[in-house]
Amino acid sequence: MNAAASTQNTCERLAPVIILGVPRSGTTLLRVILGSHSTIFATAETPWITGSYGDNSIRHLVEYLGANAFGENSTLPGATAETAFESGQLFADHLLRAALDKSGKQRVLLKTPDDVSRLDFLTKFFPASKFIHIYRDGRDVACSTVDQRDKMFSELLEGYGRLSVFTALQRWCDWESGIRVWMASPAGKSAMTVQYEQLVADPEPHIRCICQFLGIDFEPGMMSYGEKSHSLPSYEAGAQDVRRRPTIASTSVGRWKSDIPPWDMRKIDEQFGGALVRLGYKKCCDEVDLSKAPLKPTRRQLKFSTQGEQLRTARNLMRMLPRIPVKIAREIRGAFQKAKLR
Repeated sequence: MNAAASTQNTCERLAPVIILGVPRSGTTLLRVILGSHSTIFATAETPWITGSYGDNSIRHLVEYLGANAFGENSTLPGATAETAFESGQLFADHLLRAALDKSGKQRVLLKTPDDVSRLDFLTKFFPASKFIHIYRDGRDVACSTVDQRDKMFSELLEGYGRLSVFTALQRWCDWESGIRVWMASPAGKSAMTVQYEQLVADPEPHIRCICQFLGIDFEPGMMSYGEKSHSLPSYEAGAQDVRRRPTIASTSVGRWKSDIPPWDMRKIDEQFGGALVRLGYKKCCDEVDLSKAPLKPTRRQLKFSTQGEQLRTARNLMRMLPRIPVKIAREIRGAFQKAKLR
């Protein structure tokens, strides 16, 4: 086979199915459901393509080679930024095809939530791909994200400051709005949307709809993903959820109603009420009766509120004192005392 034919064949294979969604929106659940199909190989997250978790990625490499003064287009006659980009596509294709061939299946599915912020690159890198956008109530997303703090996520939410229900909800609003704008563009014509709450409440018709979109037959085994083997690495928060819950369940729908205190619900309505309605959900006050709810927490309630996070953080730092220099430890003790007095 000559080089031109090889390149043409490679480009034909470089068309994975790609799941889009804000972290904690059900992207892993959808991945294992579709990965239970006899023709779909659903890999674990692939941050090495766009650089979702750092600078070591194909995207960073092709951008460096294409733009840097010492890049290939500056030292190799005839090589351009587009040459570097196409080389990156071929490289990714070889890696994905190797995994696909070993799986014995015919189609690759990718899911890395942070890729949402790089949709322009992703669309150009995989021009023949189909995208599935899954979305979930931002308040449940925020509660689930905060619940994973110190487990899978750090104290800081990149680009938004300290992780809290409010910063997680702000990211949800920003990212979901960005996805909707992208889907309304010409590139979004190759995408479909599924709502998490509808998927878990009545899975089969929605899975059938996804299968029709992908041009594959529905298989009943997709409903029983827990009986199949999947790549569930320990560093993926969603993978741990799938391990604990091997069947489709709706138990986490609406968790925000019990997790978020009423005084914070009022703040959410003030800051995000319009965005919630615009993105398909009701305001807190339309879901929960806040007319008789307290305006602020009592001292007893404080430990369950967003404000109480300060005290819990101080306590976590207190446990680290034996490993911290004396001067810093004194400052932490002081902060702890102030948090207790509030």
